[in-house]
Amino acid sequence: MFDLSVARYETWPGPMGDAIVVCDAVLTVRGRTVMCSGVGATQEVAEAKMISEAAERIMYFECQAEDNAPQSSTGFAAHVTAEDAAKAARNELIERSFLDQLRRQPHSVTPQKSSESTWSYRVAGHECWVSVARTESETASGWGAGVNADVDTAERAAILEGFMMASSHASYGRRGNAITVLEGGADRLGQSIEVRHFPEIRVHDQPRHVCLATWGAS
Repeated sequence: MFDLSVARYETWPGPMGDAIVVCDAVLTVRGRTVMCSGVGATQEVAEAKMISEAAERIMYFECQAEDNAPQSSTGFAAHVTAEDAAKAARNELIERSFLDQLRRQPHSVTPQKSSESTWSYRVAGHECWVSVARTESETASGWGAGVNADVDTAERAAILEGFMMASSHASYGRRGNAITVLEGGADRLGQSIEVRHFPEIRVHDQPRHVCLATWGAS
């Protein structure tokens, strides 16, 4: 069983000059309480992303009762379709693994596209881009990352995530200046990815498919 609080919305001047909505809610599941957030151009988009984050967190905490439970929530993703959930799960696994490489071996990778606040890297073997962005809100800064086959889409995802982290940090005092890495993930980049599909769940009466992506056998 779980409980998700009523959503709270805040509208901020966005990092690209447009208005951006951040949606936050508090999730309680298996005795754990976490903040779930989403960001988008409208309340509907921001809430849908928040619901997806809640769904993946619910499934992660439920998995802790299993034998060989996942060591972290990395690789969990939720979406309205199973195909999109699987894609998002794979992208997150690649993102967190590449960030491990960037942290441990910063001189081994070079951005193919960059600006004063965004850096985009082509990830060989996975046909995608990983973008990292530093974003400023009115009172705080935040870091974000994004993955996509299209570099501009990956970059925008990173910028929006960084902005969400900055705005939530300003509003709630929670972590707003870090992005998460998968320890040892750098050593697995280029290997095959396995995806586990979970049964559909409903959060605030909205259906979500949840997937977990992990690195396959080397």
